[in-house]
Amino acid sequence: MLGALLTLYYQSRTETLLMDTADSLFNQAASEITRSFRETYRPVNELTSLLSRSPLTSDTATAARATNLPIFASALRRQSATVAIQIGYDNGDYYIVRAVRSQAIADRFEAPHATAFIADFLVQEADGQALLTRRFLRSDLSQIEQRRLPPMHYDPRTRPWYRAAQASDDVIVTDPYAFHFFRQPGLTVARSTGDRRAVVASDVTLRSLSSTLSDLSITPSAQSILYLPSGDVMAYGKASPLVVSDANHNARMARLDDLDVPILLSVNQEGDSAPEGWLEKTVELPLTPELKPRLAIAAPRREILGDAYRIWDRALWAAVAIIVLTLPLTWLIARSVSNPIRALQSAAARISEGAFDARLPRVRHRDEVGDLTQAFDRMQDSLKDHMSRLQATTAAKERLESELGIAHDIQMSMVAGEGHLARTFDDWQVDATLQPARAVGGDLFDVAELPGNRLLVAIGDVSDKGVPAALFMARTVSLLKLLYGQGRPLAALMTELNRHLSQDNESCMFVTLLCLMVDRTSGHIEMASAGHDAPVICDRNPARLLAVENGPPMGLYEDAGFPGTQIELPAGSGLILYTDGVTEGFNPEREAFGEARLLAFANATRASGQLSAPALVDAVADFTGEAPQSDDITVLTIRRS
Repeated sequence: MLGALLTLYYQSRTETLLMDTADSLFNQAASEITRSFRETYRPVNELTSLLSRSPLTSDTATAARATNLPIFASALRRQSATVAIQIGYDNGDYYIVRAVRSQAIADRFEAPHATAFIADFLVQEADGQALLTRRFLRSDLSQIEQRRLPPMHYDPRTRPWYRAAQASDDVIVTDPYAFHFFRQPGLTVARSTGDRRAVVASDVTLRSLSSTLSDLSITPSAQSILYLPSGDVMAYGKASPLVVSDANHNARMARLDDLDVPILLSVNQEGDSAPEGWLEKTVELPLTPELKPRLAIAAPRREILGDAYRIWDRALWAAVAIIVLTLPLTWLIARSVSNPIRALQSAAARISEGAFDARLPRVRHRDEVGDLTQAFDRMQDSLKDHMSRLQATTAAKERLESELGIAHDIQMSMVAGEGHLARTFDDWQVDATLQPARAVGGDLFDVAELPGNRLLVAIGDVSDKGVPAALFMARTVSLLKLLYGQGRPLAALMTELNRHLSQDNESCMFVTLLCLMVDRTSGHIEMASAGHDAPVICDRNPARLLAVENGPPMGLYEDAGFPGTQIELPAGSGLILYTDGVTEGFNPEREAFGEARLLAFANATRASGQLSAPALVDAVADFTGEAPQSDDITVLTIRRS
């Protein structure tokens, strides 16, 4: 009895250890699925957000839509999970570019040979029908063929992604659904443009999640599936169609019962446990705040434990036979079984305390304990390598932080007053403050005295944040100083600056810029805007936004023009120039500071007779509270005494 109990005890300890390993594999699969989805979703989210800010996105002209083709095609080439990018307009028009990555897709659209992209231009007619023009394009975007399709009834404004995006100020993600043309499950990432005239959306397939599940199969017969609470299947670790046709021949996502996998059907029943002989785990994955599918993994208990069952059976009969012969020999055999596991446990405890060089017991047999010892040996090497890389990463991070600090100082030195300016030019007072959201940013301003008793005032905002924006900002400031130093008129200065910024701008970065040419004697101001926010005027009347003619942001179109606006600023009046970090400052409740609060601040300032850039920055900071600064903030005020 003592020998049998000892054998069962060591069997239980070994099984517990192996089961803990299986549980770790389950958790690893959940982490890999979450990481795979976020690596696919994050760049699509950023791309959709960026495209929604493009000034051409809201343009309903067909020619303007076609100018987006290179950007859409480049994004589809880089992001293999994105199969289509589309724009729905508030007048019902629709524009979509699809990537043709398989012969099946080409056949479904009856595409000519060498088709790499398909662009559809849909225009709504007065009779409720829509006219569709389809273009088949090569990989270099040259047109192969254009077809005029029969009139149809399709309106993007009725689509869930369009409605959800119009109801939100941020990027939205739809629930997964079946892509009709691509016959794959996927979801749509969408965002409305700033003027609410259009919605940009990207279709993303979930095929990579099935590949990740297949690669993470823990045993040959293991079943793994990712499904929604409704029972719709997002990903499956085995080869099986995940989009099926309903009774009306419409595509829909496969459900659990469509796959005919009894083990997965049983684990989906509320309150039920896994069938006899199977181990199962179901976890909820928070892929996005709205999307929380369930990952279910089931594997045969015998496959996880491997040959342990057979070894345990033989060991038990051997123990009975040996017990019959001699109890001391039984005791010695029990010790010989437990010693390797105890030694491995002791080494594992030292490793868990940080002794990565702890010596593991020598592998004597190719059994589960031997395999586990080798696994711990590989884990030791991985941990040591990870610690080495972590130390190198920490050192690199410290160097980067030091370099970013130096970059911040250099960038601030390129801005008038090193980011904080308060100067008086005769009867004119200029006050400016720049506050980057990160160590370096993309906002800029400049104030310069010019011949003829004139004053040049400029404020700008580069797309994005961080180091790329800082480099583009440095280039913009350098070119601006060079051009106004040559005595160019304002219109010529803006045109020449845009030409230089557009050349070799393969990264498609851009800057919004507002320039003022101030005649200090007469109070006459000439201003030109490149996509920048309108300034606020504070005079005898209530504060209001100036109606300024706007050109496109600089850096995108080399031949763009920038119309001028003329105003007279009487004595006792002033202007507030700012970047969108002011109006788009969000509090913890995701409310924006907005133009209404800006005008309220300006009216209060008008009443006190003092314009102060730091006061406006402080007002934004008081409003946002503990919420992190979402964008660079720059404020410049100019007042005529």
